[in-house]
Amino acid sequence: MKQMKNMAFLILIFISFYIIGCDNNPPAQTTFIPPKDKIVTREMAKRYARVSAALTKAVEEEAVIIEDFREKHNISLDMNELNDREFKEKHPEVIAEWKGIQEDWQKKQTAVYENYGMREEEWDWIAGSLIMPRNRPMQEFIRKEIERIEKEEYQ
Repeated sequence: MKQMKNMAFLILIFISFYIIGCDNNPPAQTTFIPPKDKIVTREMAKRYARVSAALTKAVEEEAVIIEDFREKHNISLDMNELNDREFKEKHPEVIAEWKGIQEDWQKKQTAVYENYGMREEEWDWIAGSLIMPRNRPMQEFIRKEIERIEKEEYQ
């Protein structure tokens, strides 16, 4: 149980560092235009479920990479060292390796979206739209679809 909490904490830290690291990147061009009726279609829901399952798997794999990185360099659980000026000056190789991990993650994440024919903007729109009453029927469909995908993966 403790290991699961640590893993979840690491994932949250990774996502935080990823977001912080992206501040200098210009926003990507978007070509996704939500449907006028704001309803998530079955096809959109299927793609969303496939991407969600693949992203979950990728995040779990990335958490292992981050944990290995932390242990290798004796980095604390909160990874505050990576923001410390003195640490950065003393250990440029660690910072370079961390930047490489972040770049690799970005490539993996982009590949997941591309592999399933979905743009990140569409995924974000669907995630936000699922809370609207008109899209509630798709919530259950997506949940079952993700369960089905994960079950197939482990067989």
